[in-house]
Amino acid sequence: MICLLVLAFAYGALSAPSTAPDLATTFKQAFSRIDSDGSGTADVSEFLNVFDHYDLNHDGKMTLAEYMSVNKVPKYIAQAVFKPVDADHDDVLQRTEVNNVVAAFDTDGDGVVSLAEFVNKYQQIFASLPNPPVGK
Repeated sequence: MICLLVLAFAYGALSAPSTAPDLATTFKQAFSRIDSDGSGTADVSEFLNVFDHYDLNHDGKMTLAEYMSVNKVPKYIAQAVFKPVDADHDDVLQRTEVNNVVAAFDTDGDGVVSLAEFVNKYQQIFASLPNPPVGK
């Protein structure tokens, strides 16, 4: 984040739709929108571009409400996507917190998020939901 955080974010990205025939495919499509240079990985600058898309009022903050509005997802999904990247758990991501997205998703420590890391993290997030979306 999502699905943000985020943010796990994405022109559909730090989220996935609340229903989908195949969430893994949805996550892959979201990742391809984040990976703007087509390198197969997403770095902080690419996540910042996504953040800027979600920051509807351009105040340097992405609120849970903004995230929900852009992605058309219920609050429980948005909160699940925010949780791993919202360090102070205030339901607001500061632009400076985008580094948390990479840290939360980058399991091999190379400083970028691969497609496999992205899909794996979102599968974990959605599997932990009390009412997971269909299509797992």
